Amino acid sequence: MVQDDSAPHKVPTLIAQTLIVSHMLVDCVRTAHSVAFSYKHIGASFEDMFVSFAVLIGTAEGRPMSATKLAGYLGMPRTNVLRALAKLQKQKFVYRVGYAYLTDLNLLSGRAAKVMAKHAKIIARAHAELEKLKTPK
Repeated sequence: MVQDDSAPHKVPTLIAQTLIVSHMLVDCVRTAHSVAFSYKHIGASFEDMFVSFAVLIGTAEGRPMSATKLAGYLGMPRTNVLRALAKLQKQKFVYRVGYAYLTDLNLLSGRAAKVMAKHAKIIARAHAELEKLKTPK
């Protein structure tokens, strides 16, 4: 089949959706990194971010998790989770009670407000772009 180069490039819907969600995820992680984890490059701080998000979820839902539960929830080796938790404890992002790890939700509120406002815009933009794909042309 000969490709018509004069026709506008049409990206299949699944690829367009994947692209929108990929942009959204990268933008959200970059935003969180710039506000709270910029002490090292994004790749090196990714596990710390990921673990801190899970600790926040456990704390906010009233179900704090142990390192073993965090590892299972995140699909990460327990040793990596423990290393991240040690860094996060040193920076006072998380604290330990027995075997459970928690975060101070009040302490995070200032930082979180900055990140959440940016994330809300990123997610709203992605949602609008995904909705456009549903509309028949």
